[in-house]
Amino acid sequence: MSYSIMPYKIRLSALNDVLATHDEALATWAQTRCQTELAELDDYFEPSRPAAEYLADLMLGRPYVQSDAHLYGYSLKALCNLWGAPMANEGWWGMRYAWFEDVTQAAAQSGAAYDFTDLITGGPGVNIPAGDDFPSMGHIVHDHLQSHLNRLNATDPSRLTDAQAATAVNQVRSWLQECQRDDMDLVCFYH
Repeated sequence: MSYSIMPYKIRLSALNDVLATHDEALATWAQTRCQTELAELDDYFEPSRPAAEYLADLMLGRPYVQSDAHLYGYSLKALCNLWGAPMANEGWWGMRYAWFEDVTQAAAQSGAAYDFTDLITGGPGVNIPAGDDFPSMGHIVHDHLQSHLNRLNATDPSRLTDAQAATAVNQVRSWLQECQRDDMDLVCFYH
């Protein structure tokens, strides 16, 4: 089985504000807008309660439930898709976890000290319960984008000889640059 990183540019402060409002009309609107994605989660996971309820828990500040807690992460991804913008991910699609190490090593051999697992660890920048399974989530706030870019920009392209790894490195660089240009944060989901 292979996995992918799904990157989103979003203003985490705005998403946290949305989640703090506990507005029932807004939660209903979001459930309606995310209906297709939530139905796909129900079909795939066959949870003990509908995925829309997990999204409502997040938006209304309801107590979290432990069963199927991974659906909080997937519901958050639906909200990032709604209030943010997905970014291209060809260099990080159809991969195994070992790809993070491969790209990290290729970048290191070309002069960049960058751990690409940072993209999917550390949580999503929003307070949700930790699931015991996918999705893995990470975020980089706008104020830290430049430090990530500085590390990636140490890459010597002439020493980055693996074409697929070069594509992956350049794609992460483009995510960081685009988020910086648009005054956004980066949130990544891996599953």
